Amino acid sequence: MADALVKPTESRWKNRCQLCRSLTLASLAGVQPFLHQPSISALRTSATGKNACDLCLLIWNGWALPPCPKEVIEGIISKGEHQIEIIANHPTNRTMPELNGHTAFDELIVSCGEESPNVLIDLYSSDSSRLFRYFRGREIPSNPASSRTFSTVKTWLQKCSQHTECGPPAESILPKRILDLGLANSDTVSLKATSGEEFGCYVALSYCWGVSPGLVTTFENLAVQMERILISDMPATLADAVQITRELGFRYLWIDALCILQARGLCLRKCVLNYFCCKFN
Repeated sequence: MADALVKPTESRWKNRCQLCRSLTLASLAGVQPFLHQPSISALRTSATGKNACDLCLLIWNGWALPPCPKEVIEGIISKGEHQIEIIANHPTNRTMPELNGHTAFDELIVSCGEESPNVLIDLYSSDSSRLFRYFRGREIPSNPASSRTFSTVKTWLQKCSQHTECGPPAESILPKRILDLGLANSDTVSLKATSGEEFGCYVALSYCWGVSPGLVTTFENLAVQMERILISDMPATLADAVQITRELGFRYLWIDALCILQARGLCLRKCVLNYFCCKFN
């Protein structure tokens, strides 16, 4: 989004009305708001007309889509027309040559009138842009499992490891049981029993089981799961965790449902449920 305010020809935002073409970082740097569409009706026309403006559509969707009821929208429009104003918000401590020495900002506030809710627009920049150093936000890829996503996460981890207060991932004593993820392209993983004195780096999954625990490790299937666990048998959350851990270059993953024997806990839970069913039915 920040790139689009400097490069009007950026493919995602190239369809812009005359007003939005004059909306630039420099035009937002001062204390005065940027005067956008003269009314909400004009915004709707620009956003939904034959040659719809991409940025007007972004603002219109942010204002008009649920949870804002349709009758509320029509009611606000019927009470009178309001000049739409755009104001820079969340100034940072980074100055930009493009802003003639003004500080950069991370957010835009779009005001559609006193009785209308504001629209907040977060600014982001791509890593390849010359603006990336000024804006913390980055575009969220439509595919969270893309190579681009994992490349970004790896970069974050690398930068984090260089921080004095963080440092690189440290090896620690591995839990009694841990998932060994094996080869990156394998469709199975396996449980590994440790001696209690082995060191290594591992990832731990924190999640909610939901109504059904799904795949768990019990006394009955422990031997089998020490040999192999099909990833296709895992709930989606666990399977995703395996993929992410592999992509980030870690070999071991700890998941409570699989690394802790669940038989006693499940039996206890069943007994408690049976007790309440008998007591209150």
